[in-house]
Amino acid sequence: MPRLSDKDILLKAIPENGEAIGNFTLKGKVKWDDEKYWRVRDELINEGLISIGKGKGGSVYQVQALNEKLVQKVSSVYKKEKDLYKPFLRVIDDSFVKDKNIKNYISQVTANQGQKNTGGKWSRPDVVIISVNTYSYLPGKFFDIISFELKMDADFNVAGVFEAAAHSKFATKSYYVAYLPNDWNSDIPEYERIKSECERFGIGLIYFTDPQKYETYEILVEPKRRSPDPMDMDQFISIQIEDENKEKINEFLQ
Repeated sequence: MPRLSDKDILLKAIPENGEAIGNFTLKGKVKWDDEKYWRVRDELINEGLISIGKGKGGSVYQVQALNEKLVQKVSSVYKKEKDLYKPFLRVIDDSFVKDKNIKNYISQVTANQGQKNTGGKWSRPDVVIISVNTYSYLPGKFFDIISFELKMDADFNVAGVFEAAAHSKFATKSYYVAYLPNDWNSDIPEYERIKSECERFGIGLIYFTDPQKYETYEILVEPKRRSPDPMDMDQFISIQIEDENKEKINEFLQ
């Protein structure tokens, strides 16, 4: 049996569940002197395998173990696509619109409309933003319908790109959004194909590891702006937008 390296010995002595262990306790477990302990500990920190924790005398914890623990916790909360809608909409209102400088807007979950006829297959996005913007040196008002098609990681496939692309009938911009608790992996061929198809269709691509935290969101592809038929845009609003939000849109347009 090959002899373990010093780094492997120290890493093995650190809890695998992501909990922190004090430097004094850890040094006692491996029975090393100060010089050797701090040297090997710092090598593991520099390699990103462990990180510094809190507590008297300092502590360390396994980075990967903690990340896996957090992923499991987040994954247990969001089991179905519908569980993503409310936290996603909150992030849209709190962060996304500010990041994109979107003003005079309404946002709404449009997925929950029961048996209501909304115009056929793939005519109902999960979430929408409708905005009316003005610019300093351009005349008139600019109207946007931005659609979002959300998917759980198990349902994240290239078919969703076509589903989001179908929204271009009424949406000026469309995003395909994925909940990937284990993060984006460019080594997965399907992921890279999805990205290239989004680029080809002009569909935005967003993924996140925690729907409640905008800092875990990444926009991999920016959408291209389209000019749908005004009649289709008007019909979408008439059928799928709540009356209260329709009133707000009318106020923006006045």
